[in-house]
Amino acid sequence: MNNLNIIESVPKFISSDNSTVLKNNHNAFLVLGKDRPASLASGYGGAGATECASIDMVVGLQSMAPAGPRNNVFADPNMMYDSARILISQMTDIDYNFGIVKGKQGSPKGLSAAAIKADSVRLISRSGGIKLVTGTDPKNSKGGDSYSISGIDLLAGNDDSKRGLKQFGEIDNLQPIPKGANLELYLEKMMNRIDAVASILSDHMKAQGMLNTLLQCHVHLCTAPGAPSAPSIELLVGTPTIGIVNNAFVKVPNYLNRLNMATTKINHGKKYGGININSRYNRTT
Repeated sequence: MNNLNIIESVPKFISSDNSTVLKNNHNAFLVLGKDRPASLASGYGGAGATECASIDMVVGLQSMAPAGPRNNVFADPNMMYDSARILISQMTDIDYNFGIVKGKQGSPKGLSAAAIKADSVRLISRSGGIKLVTGTDPKNSKGGDSYSISGIDLLAGNDDSKRGLKQFGEIDNLQPIPKGANLELYLEKMMNRIDAVASILSDHMKAQGMLNTLLQCHVHLCTAPGAPSAPSIELLVGTPTIGIVNNAFVKVPNYLNRLNMATTKINHGKKYGGININSRYNRTT
């Protein structure tokens, strides 16, 4: 009670010659050394590389081991078994060390990285907001050029696989995140196109109604009993008019509407469209 010292099981951390270790009696360690995700032979430090400095802040060494942390056990860093960790490395293979899938951003190797791992992670901003930003500098930590902008993958379940859907075939589980404003504009345009179709159908029904009226009211003139009847005057006059109405108010608008729908689909639904509804860089599962 009252944060007095008590006896706890704390594994014996296997320290390397090039590291400085600060620890307490309650399984908290701060290790200043070189890149070392596991044994002394692991990482770029284990390979004898230079410029691979590392700060490993870990609590609960071996907490998730089958028997839990024990006093008589010598322990290396373990990205799975240790309870919580903040790791900063000058040069490392961050995704490989933590078992993270490739996603759309790939798995960088031999570059600087920072990682936070725990049962729960919270990034808390009291008033300034939170930004996840990529592509701020023209070069990476090794001085190499950054030729493209890397996006942000939100990988729930660490799953970037493809899934088979009966009606759509194979589809990525990791998909682009929609842009709200572009999606809203796209839906508004499509609703306008649907409304235009309804208007065109209404005009078509009016033209059809005119034809039905003519068919119900038309008469034929017969010069004598048994003689061929003369053409219907109503249909002779009305049919061309109906054809003009049908072309002017149905066929031409329908063609233009279909053209507008195709253009809208390209602009909003294709990755090369100017106002695509999907983010080019950011994806989620």
